[in-house]
Amino acid sequence: MPPPSYLSTHDFELLLADTLVDTAGVHDIRIHRIFATQAEERMLRTAESLYPLSARVTGDSGATIDRWWFSEFDGIKIDNYATRGALAYYLDTIRRFQGGDFMGTIAMQSSGLNFRSSIEWTDYIAAGDVGYRDVYAATIVLDWYQVCGSLCAMGFSRQRTVIFNAQGDVIRLVDPKYVGYWIS
Repeated sequence: MPPPSYLSTHDFELLLADTLVDTAGVHDIRIHRIFATQAEERMLRTAESLYPLSARVTGDSGATIDRWWFSEFDGIKIDNYATRGALAYYLDTIRRFQGGDFMGTIAMQSSGLNFRSSIEWTDYIAAGDVGYRDVYAATIVLDWYQVCGSLCAMGFSRQRTVIFNAQGDVIRLVDPKYVGYWIS
């Protein structure tokens, strides 16, 4: 049985690029979503939009939100789950930085977002402590860094694995048990 989770319709409906590479300046973006069919794209989008039940919280406005972050550093949220919601936030943040907008944070000399998401049919995969045969496996990696000076930086890497049966039903969601981030 997969741990209790839910599909964020907000995240699922976000319109985000499947491929985007923007490395012309000091604030880099690399997004690569890899799938072969529309069914695989739907499963991948699902994998990117899953949250544990504990992530559904009431925000300051009283509305329910999907809390993908666990803390902040220098005004930037620190990711807890590699999701479409997190990707949208970091993409928006980089775009603001590219435009010179550092409102609410320290001016960053450089930053980078790397999002890699893929799904494929596999004969066997070990996820966590369990092996699965004849399944779809989605792997999602979100990397972030920001640099505001020679001794002023923060970054992290998150990975998630989602296993689907042949019918496209989620049978396992594996997020890191312990998340951290580096600073200097």
